[in-house]
Amino acid sequence: MKLGWRYLSTRWQFFIAIAGTSLLLVAIVLTGVRSYFSYNFTEYLAAQERERLSQVALVLGDYYGQQNTRQHSQPAVENNNLNQWQQTLRAIQRDVFFNPDKLNLDTQLAFTQLHLITPSGDTVFGQPIENAVSVAVIVRLSQVGSSQGEPKVVGHLYAPRPEGANAPIDEVFQAQQASAFVFAGLLAVLLAALAAIGVSFVLRKRLLALAKVSRALAKGEYAATADASGNDDISVLAGDMNALANTLAISREQRRQLLADVAHELRTPLTVLQGDIEAVQDGIRQADSKHQARLHQQVLHLARLTEDLHQLAQADSGALAYQNELCDVSALTKQLVDGYKNRAAQSGLVLTYNVVGTPYELFVDPVRLQQALTNLLENSLRYTAGPGTINCTLDFTNAEQVSWRLEDSSPGLSAEQCTRLGERLYRPDSARSRSSGGSGLGLAIVRSIVKSHQGSISFAPSPLGGLSVELRIPRGKV
Repeated sequence: MKLGWRYLSTRWQFFIAIAGTSLLLVAIVLTGVRSYFSYNFTEYLAAQERERLSQVALVLGDYYGQQNTRQHSQPAVENNNLNQWQQTLRAIQRDVFFNPDKLNLDTQLAFTQLHLITPSGDTVFGQPIENAVSVAVIVRLSQVGSSQGEPKVVGHLYAPRPEGANAPIDEVFQAQQASAFVFAGLLAVLLAALAAIGVSFVLRKRLLALAKVSRALAKGEYAATADASGNDDISVLAGDMNALANTLAISREQRRQLLADVAHELRTPLTVLQGDIEAVQDGIRQADSKHQARLHQQVLHLARLTEDLHQLAQADSGALAYQNELCDVSALTKQLVDGYKNRAAQSGLVLTYNVVGTPYELFVDPVRLQQALTNLLENSLRYTAGPGTINCTLDFTNAEQVSWRLEDSSPGLSAEQCTRLGERLYRPDSARSRSSGGSGLGLAIVRSIVKSHQGSISFAPSPLGGLSVELRIPRGKV
């Protein structure tokens, strides 16, 4: 069995991702709360220890003051030396043995270690304590004959900072808090797992719906659609799949139509050829020059259709070679238009050529560009009725692109018909007939060439009454 993230089902991937993220957040929050509680609880215990220590400091201060009251040589505050503290400690020891009720100390006032120092830093008793809590030993001047009653620090008392609970109630509280944290953690894990299951179920359901649509598309069922409601990435993906299905449906319909149109286009000249040849074989018609010209015309039509289909197939597969180079498109277009003026005149048409703006060279394939312009001119000459007009304008006014605009006179096309121009084998029945010699693929070839140059082409009714074609190619290299 293969292991790894990629080999897990989507359900498990979602569950692990969502549950893992939730558990991580829960762990971070609980750790923070636990640390905050531990810090505050430690400070609480330290405050309790100071409270206990302050009772001892109060007794020491009272005894210190009493000893100085007995001495009238100088104020007590100024006589807070080691000798005075030694007398104070002896007095306390004496009362501990002979008058214990006088001390009135709490039975819970037991310390593992104490350290007392004078304000100047001299040690009275005990050893220095690391990580200690401390209280000041205070004596009031009034205790030694002064009426001001101002407090004065005569020493500092230290005790070890507690590392655990001092009283049973503290231990109970700490245990309760630990249990509460465990319960909250387990509850958070359970809720995270349930949320992960719910979210993963919803997401997986939507992905399975997309998978179902993709399998339908793979089978050619392009009518299948996905629910694209919403703004999340899955909805966007569903919308893209719907657009893909629509494109595939249109492509299939166009392919079917193309096959039908190609079969129809081939059937007509082949039927004519078959009928004429059989007529000669049956002796109905003579194989004279007129008859041979008729056969030759049908063969040429087949050859043009075959060549156009071949070029389109090459363009679709990317096999149509392009040799781009800097080209004087103005001179190329003028030479091409001049070559068609005599033919236009013979058909009663006036062919004009105009340049707008300052000409500049364009990075194109001159052979393919000439082929596209030739197809456009052939299209106009073939379908424009004489007397008429054909205007070719080359526009350089846009610094980003060059545009060719070819406008001819009647017969014209509707806006709806113009939108279909460039489709393969499409010919408007009203003005584009098969008898005129076109294969219906010329404009499709032009569109393919323009697209390969990163350009665009559009068709619209002409102000002259016919068709207006605008071809645009960007100035930059392609």
